[in-house]
Amino acid sequence: MWLKPQIKEKLSLSEETDWQDLVTQIYNLEEADSVIIESNSYSLQKASFMRLKPAVWLNDEVMNAYVSLVNEVDPANTIAFNTFFYTQL
Repeated sequence: MWLKPQIKEKLSLSEETDWQDLVTQIYNLEEADSVIIESNSYSLQKASFMRLKPAVWLNDEVMNAYVSLVNEVDPANTIAFNTFFYTQL
């Protein structure tokens, strides 16, 4: 998981923690505009991360973070483009 260490230590995580519980715990954190998830190629702030809750529209930051994650997990066998690919052609 790519949670920042400062955020991870504030959460109660276990093997049984599902994504909805994780989102709820992050939602209840005091940090409003802090970076929650950080990797080599992207970062995701709390405001964008909250768009993973049910019945909330996704934004381009969430989609691009996911695309970056897909590319990082198996770079030899995957190529995924961010949401700005078509406009940059």
